[in-house]
Amino acid sequence: MPIASKRGTGSLAALEQKLLQSNKRLAIAARVGGLGAWDYDIKRDLMACDERWYEIMGRDPSGERINKIAKFREVIHPEDRDTATEVDRTARALLDNDDDYFIQFRIIRPDGEVRWVRSAACIFGDDAGLPARAVGYVFDITEQRKAEQALRERNAALQEENLLLKHQAMVDPVTNIANRRRLDIELKRACQHAITTGTSLTVAMIRADNFRLYNDHYGRQRGDQALAAIAEAIASAAWRPYDLAARFGGAEFVVLLPQSAAPEAVMQRISDAVASLMLPHGASPDSDYLTVSCAFYTSAVPSELKPSFMLLAAGRQLERT
Repeated sequence: MPIASKRGTGSLAALEQKLLQSNKRLAIAARVGGLGAWDYDIKRDLMACDERWYEIMGRDPSGERINKIAKFREVIHPEDRDTATEVDRTARALLDNDDDYFIQFRIIRPDGEVRWVRSAACIFGDDAGLPARAVGYVFDITEQRKAEQALRERNAALQEENLLLKHQAMVDPVTNIANRRRLDIELKRACQHAITTGTSLTVAMIRADNFRLYNDHYGRQRGDQALAAIAEAIASAAWRPYDLAARFGGAEFVVLLPQSAAPEAVMQRISDAVASLMLPHGASPDSDYLTVSCAFYTSAVPSELKPSFMLLAAGRQLERT
């Protein structure tokens, strides 16, 4: 039984008089605030509840009385029964500590509807300091709970939308790999990390050969599909979790390879992966299939570990291929 405590003083008869006065005030509050009042004789296990209490529970006030804890348990949702009707231990602890107590739990109405209620009470002790009686109220908070749940769902949806927008802001829509914005951010971090740790950084640049002819020959849609396939092949070849494949622009891609011991092997994997796609290049005078050219620049010199320099150096290496 949800309760708040108050240590008893004086005789039980004196307490009865105080309870009558309290019940009158509680009845007024109940009418004004929509509270359902209840009075529980702990020793005799007898409950007395007003009409508003029965209405909240979805019961007919003139029908069967709920006057025992066992009957009250039948009203409560199975998952909340033990918490809402634990009397002896809770009452004893609250009486000893003179603490207030509030609880929220679910009820099930006769038509199967589940409602949330908030309950609070004050417990009175007898002359021996043992829990004797509890007086309290319940209040239907279902609409409040629904509003809180709706707010949580809206907040979750907004957070998900924000994450999606952040993701989209960092992803190239054609190839679904990192875009130039993310490349700039990650390249700056990679350069700083290499300077701080005294390690090397490799920046590789990959270009789809004769792609303008491919695009003109097959059209924009086929061209975008080819770029997406090439991007996937590049990303799969740079398989370490801290490597990054990004679209640099047009038909050019950049791969960041921090502390790479064998960038040549990565370039070969990229070339092989693109070749295995066997994308027909009927417009190319040099090849029957779409190919890529790869180059890279590696440095561990702090003065060179600047985004603009590393990109320029990798681009120059690509021009020489």
